[in-house]
Amino acid sequence: MLINRNDSLLLLIDLQASLMPKVINSEKIVTVTNKLVSVARELAVPIVVTEHYPEGLKPTIPEVAGHLGDDYKPLVKREFSCFGNQGFRQALDARTQRTLVMTGIETHICILQTALQAAQVGFTVFVAVDGVGSRAQFDHDMAIERMRSSGIQFVTWEMVTYEWMRRADTPDFKRVLPHIKEGIRERISDV
Repeated sequence: MLINRNDSLLLLIDLQASLMPKVINSEKIVTVTNKLVSVARELAVPIVVTEHYPEGLKPTIPEVAGHLGDDYKPLVKREFSCFGNQGFRQALDARTQRTLVMTGIETHICILQTALQAAQVGFTVFVAVDGVGSRAQFDHDMAIERMRSSGIQFVTWEMVTYEWMRRADTPDFKRVLPHIKEGIRERISDV
């Protein structure tokens, strides 16, 4: 199944200042997230941002918040699964998109619980595996294994980008191409 951009919503989970420095590969997660944000904005894919207990964990890191611009209106939550939060559910209920493309932290907590619940309530879920992480590699790996065995699909930012575009002979491709080239220059390594 290819990812349809008209049915997609980009979900950025808890990329917050107190947690990011402790997460393995945090720089790569920020780079991948910002690539997806850039492409989503070019292609008019809606973006939803969550923050878990920002009073304690601080807001979204400036490297991502600044990249979001006017789209930065985080939904504050205390629940680990975004679907446990009434405001989040209402925000998704107000939209027609039924495909979630997810980045954020931590893989074994908020990403895992949100992905599993999203699939349970009928969303198609794609986790950008190069854009998620945890403080411990073992926790990250176990969460990936559990999600995979539950039918969650894993993608990379470049897979999402090309599936959202589908063709190289369109104005969309020309607008997105600089973001792809920049990603290649930055040598975003494989997971």
